[in-house]
Amino acid sequence: MLQKLIKIAALVWILVIFVKLPSYVWDAGVVIPWFVKNGLDFYKNFDGGAYLPLPRLLIIPVSQIFNSDIRLTVFLAYVQELVAAFFIYKISRRFLSSAGTAVAVLFYVLWFPYILQQNAFDISLLLGIVLLLMFSEFMLWTKDQKKSRLVRQGFLASVGIFSQQMYALPAFLFFVYHALFLKTRKKLKSLLREVVLPFLLGCVPIAVGVISYFLIKGSLYEFVDSTILYYLDKSRYPSLEFYFSSRDLTMLFFLSTPLLILATDMLSGLKKSLKDLVRSSFFIIILSVTVSVFFAVFHPRRFLYFLPALSFLGGMVFDNFKKFKKWVRVAALAASFSLLLYFITTAAPWYSQAFRKEVSTSYGLSQPGDYVNMAVIWIRENSSQDAKIHVFGPMLLYYEAQRLPANKKTYSALPWTYEPFEETKILFTKNPADYWLVDERLFTRFVNWGYGYQADFIRDLLDNKYDRVQSYDWMSVYKLK
Repeated sequence: MLQKLIKIAALVWILVIFVKLPSYVWDAGVVIPWFVKNGLDFYKNFDGGAYLPLPRLLIIPVSQIFNSDIRLTVFLAYVQELVAAFFIYKISRRFLSSAGTAVAVLFYVLWFPYILQQNAFDISLLLGIVLLLMFSEFMLWTKDQKKSRLVRQGFLASVGIFSQQMYALPAFLFFVYHALFLKTRKKLKSLLREVVLPFLLGCVPIAVGVISYFLIKGSLYEFVDSTILYYLDKSRYPSLEFYFSSRDLTMLFFLSTPLLILATDMLSGLKKSLKDLVRSSFFIIILSVTVSVFFAVFHPRRFLYFLPALSFLGGMVFDNFKKFKKWVRVAALAASFSLLLYFITTAAPWYSQAFRKEVSTSYGLSQPGDYVNMAVIWIRENSSQDAKIHVFGPMLLYYEAQRLPANKKTYSALPWTYEPFEETKILFTKNPADYWLVDERLFTRFVNWGYGYQADFIRDLLDNKYDRVQSYDWMSVYKLK
């Protein structure tokens, strides 16, 4: 009975969230298929924000099937939220009690809307689903050591890595834990046959598919340069303090309550805990993923990366509560009460306010009457169809203006995507855009994030080579002289 109530409640709640919260398109999921439809090549004519491309590649044929319907990615957001809840439920049901399953599902469905604060497809949640599935396969593998599970884990690892580079860390740690398990069984010599080969076999389909795509397109070097060499030699992220806010750090701390309880219990019997590879894998891998978000672009959406696994861990901690030592139970109750208090004082008021607002669904970035929309309309009405533009702002404006980019720097609201800047300067000067759509507020952001030299160059370029032909408060249109 409880299982049915969990399913029904989760489905109804996610539907309510989808209806009551604002929905937004996935900008890359709209713009990239449109670029490809108009003859541009990935990484050669437009960049991918220095991210590995799997979700962005898969959306191209899907968009074609649905006739480039811009509502597609809004619907995908709903599907993704349901899929995450489904796997949390199914995996929890397999390993946890009914009450533990309820805790796991409840943790997810209550926190993901507050983290995201809208309905939008997000690659971090995709990685979170993959991470949870790998935990499930690892737990099952420790029981039966079937090679088929390792093949599936290899496939999942390749999905994660080819979606975003940061997934390489948990994929590597899972591999380490497989080796540690074999060591406990005194089978470490069989690591190559028992683990490495089936794991690599699972990686083959995604790896071969992605590499073949860029090989056929003649852009394999650009792919490697943008997603691997960039990080080895060219990237320059701004100082970490520009990312952190007290709100985000507080949220991260309270979300990590299941992890903190697990850590407390493990410390109460450290020697025994280290031998429990399943529990220690949850602690080490989720902790490593949590720490890794500090070295990426720190944003609450990144918390979705570990939310599904953290939700399952919450159910696991609940099921093991009676096994904890007395002082650990007291600490766990105090931590759980603090989490509840945090939810009541922060998330609950936000829900109340969000549900009272008028529901909005944005199928584009600009809305009739706003500054961005006015600039987009001006470009459409005053430039030729074959005019090339550069957007110093959100990439979705290429689609809305229905104008192709003059260069491949299309993730241009993010300063680190311009690095190495000497190469970008050549792109701007040797093949100048006919028009620039400029969010003037970005100059201040670039300076604050330690990229003042970029802001200065772009400002000088616009002042000397372009005329400001239209201005709508902080949104401007520049035309090549």
